[in-house]
Amino acid sequence: MVVLLLAMPVTGFACVSTCELCDSAWELADLDMELGGSFVVKDLTAGSSAKSLWIYDFDNPDEELLLFNDGDLVSATVYFSYMGSSWFADTTSGGTALDLGETPYFGFLFKYGDSILEYCCTATDDGFQLRDSHGVMSVLANDVNPVPVPAAVWLLGSGLFGLVAVRRRKS
Repeated sequence: MVVLLLAMPVTGFACVSTCELCDSAWELADLDMELGGSFVVKDLTAGSSAKSLWIYDFDNPDEELLLFNDGDLVSATVYFSYMGSSWFADTTSGGTALDLGETPYFGFLFKYGDSILEYCCTATDDGFQLRDSHGVMSVLANDVNPVPVPAAVWLLGSGLFGLVAVRRRKS
């Protein structure tokens, strides 16, 4: 059994039952080291094709993959595979369009032209509903989970904060 450790700061919990802005990493709900896995994203709005949904490598936000443009209530399946020492994501099975590196963590991006829009998410019975901050494009992502911040990170952070506070008080 392989255990993957999150080695990057993740800001807060990604999604709760109310719609809140999301800015954390995501991972597949069921990921097999040898077989990979996949998830489906469905467009819930028929809108302007100027908006689009992307995924990106959470460790390297410059690496991104277009899933679809808003417009015709389309869907996309994203496949994950592990080759050598890297994880890959692609819209074709076994593809390597997006190199995720050593961890299978990714993020979602809503774009309007060249602008990146913030988005919020709501947990549903079918997965997570993601909506751009302008409320125009909405998608449903199945079989994905936000990566929670481990309790140890919160404990370490509060300890460091305490040390800084004590040091400032002494000086």
